[in-house]
Amino acid sequence: MEMNEAADLEVNLYFVVLGILTLLATVLSVICCRKRKRHRNEPNDIPISVIVDSDKKQKEQEHLLTEDTDGHIGLRNQGATCYLNSVLQTLFMTEDFRNAVERLFKPIDVHIAQLFIDLKSPKGRVATTERITSELKINVHEQQDAAEYFQNIMNMVKPEMSKVYQGELEHRTMCKNPGKEHPLVTRHESFYIIPICMETYDMDSPINMQSYFDSYFEPIKTCEDDRVKCPTCKELVNTEITCNIHKLPPVLVVQLERFQLDYYNNYKKNTSEVEIQFQLSVKDDSGVQHKYDLYAVVKHTGSFHSGHYYAVIKSFEDHQWYVFNDSSVPKITVLKKPFQCREAFLLLYKKHSNESGANSQQI
Repeated sequence: MEMNEAADLEVNLYFVVLGILTLLATVLSVICCRKRKRHRNEPNDIPISVIVDSDKKQKEQEHLLTEDTDGHIGLRNQGATCYLNSVLQTLFMTEDFRNAVERLFKPIDVHIAQLFIDLKSPKGRVATTERITSELKINVHEQQDAAEYFQNIMNMVKPEMSKVYQGELEHRTMCKNPGKEHPLVTRHESFYIIPICMETYDMDSPINMQSYFDSYFEPIKTCEDDRVKCPTCKELVNTEITCNIHKLPPVLVVQLERFQLDYYNNYKKNTSEVEIQFQLSVKDDSGVQHKYDLYAVVKHTGSFHSGHYYAVIKSFEDHQWYVFNDSSVPKITVLKKPFQCREAFLLLYKKHSNESGANSQQI
């Protein structure tokens, strides 16, 4: 009798242990499956371990002093957010925009305002953009276009803030019927960025930035095949389309369009060298020339598929130039005037102090 009870007890223990092992195997299988799924969703070129380790180390550094800051605060790169860091640092280092942010708030404004507070905190620390990337619904492991996200931010903040960069273009189509020339259509369009198409590749000598800028406003003349019906002349006529700046912005942003589609419909980066002067002459629609002073350049290194953004900015506080490269912000001791660059992507100019009004300062 006792032997039978012992045998039954052994059998019961066997099934209990077997049940526990089965349950553990099921749990482990689910965990492994989830891990495999998570790996499939991550970028192919960034292993999970690297992302986790890098993110952990950078978060720990938020509260530590960093090297090469030279009095300004850097921004932590969350994975591939260098383009956003460059744009945000140019916004912070634009005096009029910073002042506007500190006065006015809405959801994205609050996050930018908090970031600006962090960037003005005790020197030598690293700030984070996590609140802004969350508001913009950004995948921090996928690099985007700096110009595109500059536009996105301008469209999201209050008009009182975005007007720092906002100007207005006038597009006019003229009837060129000999002896009867007259305007056909006049259209006004607001802008935050003036995009300059770079049509040359690998030039032997650098291209002058002023010439590049002026080329944007050259008249476009239609040929015989593109004639239009003029309602006044009652016949097909040649036309000329002109573009002029009707309203000048306080801060002018110029984009050098380096990413272009080639013959095979693939994007290629234009690496032509540009000679950049520290002052740009800008003509309004009345023909008056205005002076703008360069104070920031957002640069892109690498190719279309793999690159990095950083910004070179002149401080309106101490009038020194700094390199804002994510968390590192060293000072530039010497900057040649003019300078030649194959990486310039966005250029920011402030209207010259003599023309900007009593509330503006010279950069």
